[in-house]
Amino acid sequence: MKKDVAMWAGIFVVIGVSTFLASFVQSSTFALMGARLARRVRMLTLTSLMRQVGFLTALPTACSISHPRFLLMWPGRGYCMSTHQFVLG
Repeated sequence: MKKDVAMWAGIFVVIGVSTFLASFVQSSTFALMGARLARRVRMLTLTSLMRQVGFLTALPTACSISHPRFLLMWPGRGYCMSTHQFVLG
């Protein structure tokens, strides 16, 4: 009887330790992948934003409507005619 109790207690301890280690590894890898994904999303967003700002400031326009600050003040109203015709918003 005591041998059975010791065996089951040992199995319970081994299962508990292995569960703790598996949980630690899972949490650590999830945190690392989440950090990498967040960094990637930030870089893609910043790259896209810089590309858009570069597009707006590179066009030769005859009006100030295409200026990014104006577009932030009045979203959806940035229509401008120049050598290129484009609609923003």
